[in-house]
Amino acid sequence: MKFGTTLRKSIYQPWKDKYVDYDKLKKLLKDNEDDDTWTSDDEEAFVNELANVQLEKVHDFIVDISQKLRDRTSACEKKLEPLAIGVQSGDNNEGKDGDSRDSKGEGLFAQAGDASKKPELSEATRQKLLKEVLRELDSVTKETKELESFSRLNFTAIIKATKKHDKLRGVSYKLRPFIDARIVARPLHTEDASPLLYRLSALYSFVRQSLEGKSKDSMSFGEDSTSGEGFTSHKCTCRLWQSRHDTNAA
Repeated sequence: MKFGTTLRKSIYQPWKDKYVDYDKLKKLLKDNEDDDTWTSDDEEAFVNELANVQLEKVHDFIVDISQKLRDRTSACEKKLEPLAIGVQSGDNNEGKDGDSRDSKGEGLFAQAGDASKKPELSEATRQKLLKEVLRELDSVTKETKELESFSRLNFTAIIKATKKHDKLRGVSYKLRPFIDARIVARPLHTEDASPLLYRLSALYSFVRQSLEGKSKDSMSFGEDSTSGEGFTSHKCTCRLWQSRHDTNAA
């Protein structure tokens, strides 16, 4: 199956306008024409579209969605603050500096101390809140996975378009070194997701334990025993991110 077809079939519809326009790049490259003429204007138009339009569009979108996912996670943590009274964070989830915050000092653990200043919620309100947060965590999980797929597909599209240029039009100029440098400056992969994934897994654990009716003195933010589908998918996503990071580093 040609990559253009694969890309079209893999698009996450809410983000359809944010993907690389692979067909436009092929058209600019004159990939489907018998005319072998290739002018300096053609070269400039293709390189500008690839490096300055398509790559920038994808990079900016990844940065924007990544920040929104972090913000939504923070909002979930904020909602759960009143339920954090008397719950301890697990020692096995401590950060490098010995506390249970992520690399930016964010997270439910860092905020839990303020919860003692707030009144406890009624059981009905508590259950409603937990279910609302769980639905939001499922949504954030889904978009986290979609963003990884989005990142991977668009990275592949940029590289394939570059290789196609160098094969068809690269007699005097190879574009790949330039594009590689541009991708370093404008990465098409998400940043290290470990802090966000840690926060999400901790939230899943806390919500699941709360919904299962565990007593507060037996609950821990750091407990890994959650059976939530979203938490499992986050662990898989984390492995995908790590594998991608290691491959790119090599």
